[in-house]
Amino acid sequence: MLKGSCRGCSSSTVTLKSGIERMLTHYIPEVKSIEQVLDPEEAIAQDEFSKFEKRLAEKEAQKESNPMAQYMSP
Repeated sequence: MLKGSCRGCSSSTVTLKSGIERMLTHYIPEVKSIEQVLDPEEAIAQDEFSKFEKRLAEKEAQKESNPMAQYMSP
């Protein structure tokens, strides 16, 4: 499991596949591939963040379709 700064970094999946997988498969021939496994808290956080991003995108689309929407209460 990646920890510290790597944990929330958007490049962590690339680091996992490109760097760590390459080293493990080189030194341990039995290892064919690796995959990211999220613990329950990370899975929930990722799901909630996706929902939040979706709501922001919907709100932005609404603003673009109705320029006066930003002055109206939700």
